[in-house]
Amino acid sequence: MSSPVDSSGLDRLFGQTVQALEQLRGTPAEDGSESEPVEGIGEAADGLIRAVAVSGGQLAGLYLDPAVIGMGTARLAEEIVGAVNAAMVDLQEQVAGAFGAPDLDALAGQLKEVQEESNRQMGLFLDQLTEAQQRIANQARQS
Repeated sequence: MSSPVDSSGLDRLFGQTVQALEQLRGTPAEDGSESEPVEGIGEAADGLIRAVAVSGGQLAGLYLDPAVIGMGTARLAEEIVGAVNAAMVDLQEQVAGAFGAPDLDALAGQLKEVQEESNRQMGLFLDQLTEAQQRIANQARQS
């Protein structure tokens, strides 16, 4: 008879993998601690236009100096897009600096461990299920 299925190893691996993925996504810690929001700032039109992007890829603010009134709408739109794009690039750099470069090899290794452990656990479960079916069949024949 095989040993009972122990899912603690699989739970541990899943927990580590989820934690690594959350760190890559910038998800807050489970302990509820709030970290300072990461933001990126971009400027255009010689500083007359300033955009602020925050974690999650959201635009938190767009500031226009009154001097932009004299710009044509097409140029103004281009400058706004430039400021927003610069803010997004700065945000990406800030996030990379805050969390470090992701170790994709380590993450791939953890996922491979999860796969191997889940296959082992499923094998044990199926062995136990087969043994239970055999016991039921033997009891039915003896009755």
